[in-house]
Amino acid sequence: MSSGINLLPKQKADLEKAKILRKLKLIGGVILAFYVLFLIGLLTFSFFISSFEQEVKKELSAAENEVKKFKKIESLQLTLKGRVEAASKIVKNRVNQKELLGRIQNFVPSGLSLTGIEMAGDKVSFTGETQNLDNLGDFLDRLEKPDTGWSSIRLKSLVRNVNGLYNFVFEANPIFK
Repeated sequence: MSSGINLLPKQKADLEKAKILRKLKLIGGVILAFYVLFLIGLLTFSFFISSFEQEVKKELSAAENEVKKFKKIESLQLTLKGRVEAASKIVKNRVNQKELLGRIQNFVPSGLSLTGIEMAGDKVSFTGETQNLDNLGDFLDRLEKPDTGWSSIRLKSLVRNVNGLYNFVFEANPIFK
């Protein structure tokens, strides 16, 4: 009969409060443990992301340096290509001096002498002297004919010196066949 009657109701309530407090402490401890594990995981993940970011930055920097090297190489190649093209153009357009002298030598009359030749681009400048102007006129008339290999003949200067000789300079463009 005494089993159904609680003679110490206050102790039982204290015992139940203590049980509830233990359960709450246990649940709080479990939540705290999960929270600490979550923070550790979050910090580990952020460290991993940070180190991955550093690796990516290093790789990006290395790639940028490679791109700069390739840009410099490309620039040098383009410069070299331009120089090679210019050199090949010069070689292609270079006048065979021996051939030019042979062409003009056939038309030089007696009494006229050529004293110098200068080549600039596609123009050839001749200097010379003669005793009379008829020789110079005859010479220029011969050069103006279409089959001589010369075009655009221009007398640039004609001066009579103290010895009575005429000094002249004329330009002509060779026709390449």
